[in-house]
Amino acid sequence: MEKNKKNIVGFVVAIVVLVGFPMLAMYYMNKGVNYRKNLFDQFEDYGQIKKVSNNGKSIDNKVVLTFFLDGADGTRQALTQIHDQFDNRKDVIFVVAGKNTIQDTAQVWKLMPTGKDVFAKALQVPVNELDGSGFLMDRKGHLRKRYDLLKRGDIELFVRQIALLLPPKKTPKAELKREIEK
Repeated sequence: MEKNKKNIVGFVVAIVVLVGFPMLAMYYMNKGVNYRKNLFDQFEDYGQIKKVSNNGKSIDNKVVLTFFLDGADGTRQALTQIHDQFDNRKDVIFVVAGKNTIQDTAQVWKLMPTGKDVFAKALQVPVNELDGSGFLMDRKGHLRKRYDLLKRGDIELFVRQIALLLPPKKTPKAELKREIEK
């Protein structure tokens, strides 16, 4: 009877290891895939921006975030929060219309005065409706989504979708340097 009990326990453990763990892994993998699909499904396509540059620096293969700041502190705070999260990424460019306090000239560009008119015309909205908005442009130059910078939920979605478009950060390979003992 004791041997029979050990065989049953061994069989149950084998089933859990061979069937249960892979099924659990598949469940979580599918959950992650569905999460990414849901974020991609929320994108829109307002059209493609042809060419944007700043003093010879191009936006080719970069994620561009355009902010139309109004007088509210909430919009400047949203810009600062998002900039703090993506400050170390060289493939994220912030284009800002309005007064901001960020001094990062490599990553934060000023929008030309005519840029606001171009956005309003492309989106077919009055110029004053752009205030308090943020826009996401993907790495291929497509204008993908508009966000309200005064709504917490929109800012969180903005950050998640920015991270979705960025390639994983590459960590440098470990380098082995052998030194000869003297």
